[in-house]
Amino acid sequence: MNIKANKINTQPTLKKKINIEFYQEALYQDGILQFLKKELNRNDKLNQAFQLRYFYLDQAEAKNTFHSILPLTETNPKAKKTSLNTYKVQLQLLTELYEGSVFAVSKSMPIEAIESALHGVLYANKLFVNFRNHQSEQMIRKFHAIIYEIIRSTKEPNLREQLFVETTTCLKNPYYIINSIDENIAQYLYSFYTQVLFKNQVNLILLHKLEECTIEKNISSINLVYVIINNCNDENSVIQYFKSNENKKWLLSLFIDDIINNRRLHLYFPIVQLFLEKLPDLQSEPKMNALIEFAIQKNDHALIKSLSIKALLQLQNLKYAEILVDESHSNSFMTMQELLSLVSDIKYEKLKLEVIHKFGTDEELIQALELCNSDEIIDLYANRLLETKNKWIYNYYLTKSIEILNTFGGIHAYEKIEKITQKIKKYQNEKWLAEFTKDLKSRFPERVAIFQAK
Repeated sequence: MNIKANKINTQPTLKKKINIEFYQEALYQDGILQFLKKELNRNDKLNQAFQLRYFYLDQAEAKNTFHSILPLTETNPKAKKTSLNTYKVQLQLLTELYEGSVFAVSKSMPIEAIESALHGVLYANKLFVNFRNHQSEQMIRKFHAIIYEIIRSTKEPNLREQLFVETTTCLKNPYYIINSIDENIAQYLYSFYTQVLFKNQVNLILLHKLEECTIEKNISSINLVYVIINNCNDENSVIQYFKSNENKKWLLSLFIDDIINNRRLHLYFPIVQLFLEKLPDLQSEPKMNALIEFAIQKNDHALIKSLSIKALLQLQNLKYAEILVDESHSNSFMTMQELLSLVSDIKYEKLKLEVIHKFGTDEELIQALELCNSDEIIDLYANRLLETKNKWIYNYYLTKSIEILNTFGGIHAYEKIEKITQKIKKYQNEKWLAEFTKDLKSRFPERVAIFQAK
């Protein structure tokens, strides 16, 4: 038996494209409606497409149609991703829905058209989240274009109120995400519903929508903040929101970073400055550096000074003091005494020592070290006095070494004395080192073994 010869050919055949115009006359003569009715009953895909295309004719079921005939792309927990076939089917259904909304617009049916477009954009958003490709993104833009045109062109007061209710309902939906700063429902409402009553309602919806923001949806979350900031006349309400919602401050931080990284500071500088002033824990070196650099580019000396002071006190980094006080004192924003007065509070004690170490005299540094009375801190700032061969630091280390030899013996004494002598040697004070060793030997002749080891 020749199995190969009898093998059934399972290769798929190409579907023949039908030229509908060729059959047009015959279809009308043969009763196209009866044929269509039969096909709609036995072909689910055609049934779905037909209902989407002509949904606006069924007034009773317009709002429920989508839930029953447009299945959502649910991810199977056992599968790694949603089915590509499901995606293609839904993309086709969305296309039908879009064409239906366009037809409703052409028939001057704005409510029916907006219902279609709003449902379409919600499901297109979900499709985009699941698949993230150009086609679903393009569908989102097409639905938004329809929504924009309907809102812009509708003038009759009652219809406008109905449109506002429909669009704000969609805006509240968690599946509605802000994919574009300019092309979104909230921005359209701000543009065409300019009365305070309408604007306040949109403001409240968007502030509530911040609760839906997550790190995973950081792009749309940042876009949402842009829309709020671009249209909110009361920045204090935004500040109050983030003060009251500590768990959302990461979002404001990302928003500021986005402004800086995308070179938008010239557009948003006042609001960024206000946020960092009212919410100082958001301040960071990259953020403050960007603001100061912006002020330098503007050659705004008053702004450079105020920003540097804020950064210095909040971040306690000496580099901001270096902006305020030039070492040559020829191009300083403030005097050394003004700077010291600025950091006089006890919480700036370490910063104050850094300032004196960098800009002050030896006498000022010694006075500050004597006041702090900490061996660890004195050792930290000793290098400056060793470099200038100040006798105060020599006497300090000599006194410290005498205390060590009076307290410790053996290897412990040797290690501590060795640490001091190596520090003196590091700054090439050979004469000092010889004098230092001689002074210790004269006081502790019986500990000669320690000095012989050197």
